[in-house]
Amino acid sequence: MADANIHATRGVALRAFPLNTGYGFADYLLYIDGKAAGVMEAKKEGLTLKVG
Repeated sequence: MADANIHATRGVALRAFPLNTGYGFADYLLYIDGKAAGVMEAKKEGLTLKVG
């Protein structure tokens, strides 16, 4: 993700963002004005977060 430009526009979403060791990846990491604003976990319709 070193080549990602979180300042390219006001809102940026990065897919499959690597988290700290042992935590895997965030499906989407959302930035607003260059600051982390949220994390989204994507699941197939009908699945819960416990299943995933």
